[in-house]
Amino acid sequence: MISTRKKSCSACVAGKRRCDLDLPSCGRCRKSRKDCVYPWMMAVGGSEQGLGMASPPMSVGADLTQDMSGVWQAGVNTSSGSSSGSSHGGPSAVSAYLSPGPLSTTLPPPLVPCLLSQLDEYVLQDQDQAFLSLGPGPGPMDSPLLGRLPAAEYAASPEFIYFDLANTPVTTGSVFQARAEWAAGRFAMQPQILAMTGQNCFVHHTQVASSEVLQEALAASALHCMRNTANASLIRGEIAKRVARLIGSIRHAVTCASEGAAGTAPDLLPALQALVVYQCIRLFSRDDIGERMRAERDEVIVQSLLLALYPRLRSFSKAMDSWSSWIYYESMRRTVLTAEILSGTYNFLKQGWDQAEARTLQLKFTAQVALWEAKTAVEWEAMWARGPRLQVTVRTFREDARSALPEDMDDLGMVLWALHRGLEEMESWMGRRKAVLVRWGLRPEGETWEG
Repeated sequence: MISTRKKSCSACVAGKRRCDLDLPSCGRCRKSRKDCVYPWMMAVGGSEQGLGMASPPMSVGADLTQDMSGVWQAGVNTSSGSSSGSSHGGPSAVSAYLSPGPLSTTLPPPLVPCLLSQLDEYVLQDQDQAFLSLGPGPGPMDSPLLGRLPAAEYAASPEFIYFDLANTPVTTGSVFQARAEWAAGRFAMQPQILAMTGQNCFVHHTQVASSEVLQEALAASALHCMRNTANASLIRGEIAKRVARLIGSIRHAVTCASEGAAGTAPDLLPALQALVVYQCIRLFSRDDIGERMRAERDEVIVQSLLLALYPRLRSFSKAMDSWSSWIYYESMRRTVLTAEILSGTYNFLKQGWDQAEARTLQLKFTAQVALWEAKTAVEWEAMWARGPRLQVTVRTFREDARSALPEDMDDLGMVLWALHRGLEEMESWMGRRKAVLVRWGLRPEGETWEG
């Protein structure tokens, strides 16, 4: 395992002080106005070759960790509310994406050492396990991790990479408590919905059939639905095995990609989707605090996968994509947004506050449930032509979803609606219809009340 000392910045190591591992600079360096340099982020040939990777093309050090005021930090979570106490990646990944152009056909080199060092903490090196396949599935040919996104289209969607950091306020107080609890309940139901319908608000049913890791997540979700006091320990162990196998498979796939093995470019989207399913199961576990602690520990892996996927997010196309291409990019948008809101909701409920991330405000997704739940390409094309598509951005959700009806939204849209406007206003929007309120968990089933 990689020790905490090996992750500490050079200044804290030299001063023999405890490093809080914050990014882009730790608390001690910020306070003393020193350059904060993490050795594991430096392009030093000897240390990176030990991870099975050639030296990256550019150096990453103090120059990339000083002034990031005008550039979003490419997926780095600087919130002090992190319970893991570990790094979520590094600003080194920014260097791979600052200049628009064709994406690399492999993972960005600066990302790999950081990701591997984090994965090493969770994978026993002498553990004999069968690795799950993270190879490219039968998705669109311009899959982002295969590096076929045209340069012009990549440059046309800079909002996912560039924007000034907003001075977003800390969300705290009882006014948000009911909203966060309701959102947590909807996220906790996603594994059950996946098991019963074959998809949920961020995993499409067509993806499960072609992904081994998502099939494992569906099986774990089915086990979770059967959980009771008699079998809870057994099911908990089975879910833990699947999480360990998934993390081991991610490490194996990233290692092969960094060594340049032919045909091994991993598609990290299904891996993140599966891990978010497991987080929904474990973060809100009521009968075992140990599960929540393991989920908190694994959040650093979620953040590392987000770091890899953020620069590959794709904005809405002006022309209609093919159904398979739309599913891939829409599921990526939905998965990244779900992972962010899930983490923020859990942190709020745990510590009473959460720092709103500027990067989350720029995320987009298509809120029209009829498009997301279409069973065939013909059905999807008909709904696309009929509209409304409800292509929304988190920052402007109120305006974008102004014309939406309750039947237009799935869980992800409803969570955004509730977080923006509150549960009382949501009930009014639903017309206070009992069946609808019961359907969305705003009223218990069987309760007698006057609508």
